[in-house]
Amino acid sequence: ISGANASTLTLTAVQPAASGRYAVIVQNSVGATSASANLTVNPLPVVTIGAAPSSTICLGSSVTLTANNNASNPSYLWSPSGATTASINVSPTSTTSYSVLVTDGTTSCTNSASTTITVNQPTTATALTSVTNACPGTAVSFSTTAGGTGPHTYVWRKNGVAIGGQTGSSLTFAAVAVGDAG
Repeated sequence: ISGANASTLTLTAVQPAASGRYAVIVQNSVGATSASANLTVNPLPVVTIGAAPSSTICLGSSVTLTANNNASNPSYLWSPSGATTASINVSPTSTTSYSVLVTDGTTSCTNSASTTITVNQPTTATALTSVTNACPGTAVSFSTTAGGTGPHTYVWRKNGVAIGGQTGSSLTFAAVAVGDAG
C-alpha cells in the first residue's frame, strides 16, 4: 500500500480491506526491518425468514417464523419477542414486522433479516337504524360502514331475499309504499 508513512495503518470503508497478508517496513538511517500480519475477512451469514403457513393470516391465527441461514453454530435474537431460538410461533393481533439477528458462532459475524406478517381483520358493519314512522311517499335510507380488511362487497336483503342491483354501502328508497313494510 503506497503512501502509508504512519506507524498505524487503518483500513476504512472508503478503502475496504480484503483478506490477505499485510506488511510494514520500518526504516531509518541505520537500517530497515519489517513486520507482517494476516487479515481474514469472514463472510456475513446469509439470513432469510420463512413463514409457515403464510405471511398473511386471519386474526386469531398463528404463524411459525424460521430463521434460515448458513451460519456455523448460529445464535438468534428475534425482535420484538426477544426469543433466542431458530423458530418462533407468533399470533399478532395486527400487521407486525419481525426481525432476527443471527450471529455465526465461529466467526462472530452477524446479519439480520426481517419480514412482515399481515393480519386480515374480520369484517364488521355498523348497525342499521330502524325507521318506524315512515309515511307513504317519503324517502328512506339505510347505510352502513364496513370495517376490517377490504375490499368489501354488499348484498342488501328484504325479509331474507336479496334486493337485485343493490351493491353499495347504502340503500335509498325515493318514496316508500305501505307494502314495503317488512
